[in-house]
Amino acid sequence: MSNHAGSYDMGNFLVVLHSYGVFEFLGEEKTREVLQKACACVSDGNEEEVLEEIISKLSFCSYEE
Repeated sequence: MSNHAGSYDMGNFLVVLHSYGVFEFLGEEKTREVLQKACACVSDGNEEEVLEEIISKLSFCSYEE
């Protein structure tokens, strides 16, 4: 069973972290690790939903459809 709300909640949380400058502080390598771990935490495995909002805010991050 999919938990789309959980994926979007995780994505929204990543945007909040970004707004506080967390990813700028961490740098690109650690930010990539955090994004991978955030995707792994979502039970439905829907990475697209987790990363949908944050990708546009990070200059080094892109998602190929």
